[in-house]
Amino acid sequence: MNKINVFLLFVCFALSSVNPHLASAGEGKKIKVLTSFLPIYIFTLNVVGASDRVEVDCLIPGESGPHDYQMRPSDMRKVAHADFMIINGLGVEEFISDIIAVKKRKGAVLESASGLPLLHAGEEGDDHDHHGDHNPHTWVSPRMAAMQVINISKFLALIDPAGADLYMANGERYAGRLHLLNEEIKSVVAGLPDKRIITVHNAFDYLARDTGLEVLSVIYHTPGEQPSAAEMGGITTLIRKEKVKAIFSEPQFSDKMVNLIAKETGARVGMLDPVATGEPSEWFYEVSMRKNRDVLKEILSQ
Repeated sequence: MNKINVFLLFVCFALSSVNPHLASAGEGKKIKVLTSFLPIYIFTLNVVGASDRVEVDCLIPGESGPHDYQMRPSDMRKVAHADFMIINGLGVEEFISDIIAVKKRKGAVLESASGLPLLHAGEEGDDHDHHGDHNPHTWVSPRMAAMQVINISKFLALIDPAGADLYMANGERYAGRLHLLNEEIKSVVAGLPDKRIITVHNAFDYLARDTGLEVLSVIYHTPGEQPSAAEMGGITTLIRKEKVKAIFSEPQFSDKMVNLIAKETGARVGMLDPVATGEPSEWFYEVSMRKNRDVLKEILSQ
């Protein structure tokens, strides 16, 4: 058994013996909340705000995403020392599924996408083989992100009642900004002459549903697997037949296939950011989504 597996067993044992409700800021110690990756970290930061009762950390560094992340011993120590975890759920954090299962049994995990109106595989262009029956990329739609923020607010209010009013107020304020952001993007999309797009994978299906875009197809059906020659040919044929104007890549993916298809079809290429990686700051999500808004307007207005 390698060192990683030994430490994983230790973490699971340690977590199984902890009652999360013993963690209390009232004892003079901050409640340690560990978020899974960048957008969940940003949402939680905005909910906690200026409170000195909660310490928020992020498991995955900002430059890395959850699709292909490999846990390190230092990450496992973070998990072991956390009182609570806030994750996206829907299989995004599959790489720590065993640890999450242990903490969930103790009520120490919030799946922030729980209870949201989800897309089943096959809807809104989602023909992507992912982590289950639903598209997990909820956070990429500001409307869905706002719902996750409210879930996070309620969870923090539950585990730290003394700070509940602050968390709920901060959450409502931030969710309100995200709803306005969604309306900004929706307004831009409404004015576009063509709302049909091809994306590199299915990260933008919720954004499409909530703003009026139409994702006709994706290039990568499974993260880490190159599209086959037949799949590439099918996308090329679709673009020519439907006269699709634009293909959108992502900063987390190579643009090789996108550029190849664009060269074959004459489609324009844009870059949309699902905000799975980036700067771990309170404003980064909103800044990034407004860049996405501007890119959509620039590419699809031509």
